[in-house]
Amino acid sequence: MNFNFFGKSNFQEHISLDLNFDKKEFIQKFKHYIDDDRGLLVDELYRSKKRYLGEIDTDKFVLRKKRKFMDLHVQSSNAKGEIIDFNGKVSLKITISGVDGIAYLGLIIAPIFYLILCVLIIVNGVYPALIIFIPIAILFLAFPKIIIRNNMKKFKSDLIELLTHL
Repeated sequence: MNFNFFGKSNFQEHISLDLNFDKKEFIQKFKHYIDDDRGLLVDELYRSKKRYLGEIDTDKFVLRKKRKFMDLHVQSSNAKGEIIDFNGKVSLKITISGVDGIAYLGLIIAPIFYLILCVLIIVNGVYPALIIFIPIAILFLAFPKIIIRNNMKKFKSDLIELLTHL
């Protein structure tokens, strides 16, 4: 039996793109949009205008969007891609993941928090509070998943737009 904790899609999408560049030209053009990634905590130290952080080499790339301090539109989406040379043209196989380590932590801690709160309500015998608590807890547990899916779709469309306009 295969149990998937994070739902049907596991917050991943796959894309295949064929571009009219040779491999070397694609890598040179794509590097102009990517800064080296030094970790999540130093994103604010980057002063360049590049939107993405990551690594690119001859066969693969990994990238994510920069995070800015106090930005309410933070995206946890990231992309891992494979660069394939096919008859002098570049073919890309990209896997977009909607969550990173911090988002996984939030998706695990939130249900535990609400479970503990529910147990405290039952232990203290405040049963009428469950009538209010359970629907609110369901909304708060579903809201992050909806946000992650929307951010992943936006990241995907931004990435496809960037790659098609190189």
